[in-house]
Amino acid sequence: MGNPEQHTQSISKRRVLIVAACIAIATFAFLICAEIFLPSKPPSFSGLGFGPSSTTGFMVLLGPALAAWAFSIYVRCPDATIRNQLVTIAALLAFWLLDVIVKYPMKSDLGTSICWYLYYVPMLFVPALAFTCALRATDFDTTKAGKTARSIAFAGSALLALFVLTNNLHHAVFSFSFDDPGWSGNYHYEWGYWLVAVWFVLLYEAFFALLFPAARKQLRPSFAPLAIIAGLAIAYSLLYILRNAHFFSTNPALTYTILIVVAVEITLATGILPSYAWYRETFYKLPFDLKVLTRNGKPAYSTAQAKPLSPETAEKITELGTLNGAAVDFRVPSNPHTLKRAYGISGGTALLSIDVSKNDARRTALKQRKEELVNASELLKRSTAIRQGLALQEAERALFEQINNSLAEKTSEINRLIDELPEDDSPESAAIRRQNLTRVKFLVAYCKRKGSLIVAEREGVSFTQAQVELVFTEAAADFRSMGIESAALFRLNEPLSPAIMAHLYDCAYDFASLAFEIKKPTLLLFGENDERNALIVRIVLQCEECRELEPSLQNFCNSLTKTGIRSCHQIEADEIAVKIELKDSAL
Repeated sequence: MGNPEQHTQSISKRRVLIVAACIAIATFAFLICAEIFLPSKPPSFSGLGFGPSSTTGFMVLLGPALAAWAFSIYVRCPDATIRNQLVTIAALLAFWLLDVIVKYPMKSDLGTSICWYLYYVPMLFVPALAFTCALRATDFDTTKAGKTARSIAFAGSALLALFVLTNNLHHAVFSFSFDDPGWSGNYHYEWGYWLVAVWFVLLYEAFFALLFPAARKQLRPSFAPLAIIAGLAIAYSLLYILRNAHFFSTNPALTYTILIVVAVEITLATGILPSYAWYRETFYKLPFDLKVLTRNGKPAYSTAQAKPLSPETAEKITELGTLNGAAVDFRVPSNPHTLKRAYGISGGTALLSIDVSKNDARRTALKQRKEELVNASELLKRSTAIRQGLALQEAERALFEQINNSLAEKTSEINRLIDELPEDDSPESAAIRRQNLTRVKFLVAYCKRKGSLIVAEREGVSFTQAQVELVFTEAAADFRSMGIESAALFRLNEPLSPAIMAHLYDCAYDFASLAFEIKKPTLLLFGENDERNALIVRIVLQCEECRELEPSLQNFCNSLTKTGIRSCHQIEADEIAVKIELKDSAL
């Protein structure tokens, strides 16, 4: 990995040795002071025993080992919270062993009992710390429930530890009498002891209950050795509580320390709790192509997946210079599908290489797809414009045909009247030409407005009273220009539909055509809505020879009946009156 890493590794090893040596010297110094100021018979090492006093040598050796183990955890565990909790566990275990070493040479019954009660400080706080490690490993420590559970764990352990430490006042945990010389072995367990034992078991069960469901499938088999250790601890505890002759004389502090150290090592080795051999290994195992470059552009650190630094990349890094915390993205021609991202860090540059070939291929495909969609959109727009143009032409053609069909009879009559114009200049011929041209003018005026009404009917435009009066005022003006005095008046409650307006217009012109056969005609038209909102039209023609128009009036009424329009008429010598009912349902 290079000289910088070897230098870091050598420094870390020296630190471990220095710390372990200091703790070992301090432990031996304490033991020497204890031997001087606490008169007691030193433990015998003639035979290998299992009792607390016979294992003093093992505990003395285990103290520096625990210090070295704690420091190894500090450099192996990358998570600060879990690291601190595990180091605290190691300190509590060392305190437990030291408490055992101090307890047995002590001659004071009160001091011996206090040292005995202090056993339960690590026994209660070690599972609480393990539980908080599980909370952190499963990311529950930041949740409201996780914070509450952590507070309950430490508060419960603290209260129970205080309860045990004050046992001499209430004897609710252990009951004994200092008057009995063998009180340290002739005690009885009270309800407080079982409360402590239940709390102890609950915390360890919570530790497993949190980690096992959250662990990946590959890690779950790693819980098997942990379960075995837990089973051994439970069996040992039960046999110790039942005062089995072989187990009651053993050292529980030494046993539990070894079991806890082995269990923690299993969780670190299997990845249940985060661990790396050294911090450099943490960087080395990162799943990225990452390099740390010096200010000269030379690699100082690199991950396992890092590829060699190309000359083009090194030249680009040199050109960028000091980034001062900024990040710059760039690519080099030799490897166009790799994105280089340079971060300015203290003392150099961190270079991350990201394979973006899939993204580039996806971007190319998306670009091609975008071009296809743009072309398809343009084609669709042009196709839509063509279809709209054709539809408009078709609508115009249909409208033209509809207007042409509606005006066919009138245009035929116009052509007939023009064809029948006499060619000579006699007074009779002049009168006939005048009469025919006047009728042609009448028909042209009808056709002009009829076409606009057909267009309005196609568009579904309704006619208000003002629009209706405007149409018939213009028609009355045309009638007067042809010698027919006329007037129109309307009183409408609602607008007229295009169909009713078209039939009203036809009825008015067809009735007005009767006036060409008489002299001095007067045409009056009045329209209003009845209670059913049907349009009631009254048309009155005043003249001197109304009886002569009876056949033509009858033909007019018959034509209305054929189209479904109800009508009635009255004829007198000087007046013809027609009443017409127009409604949408009948048209």
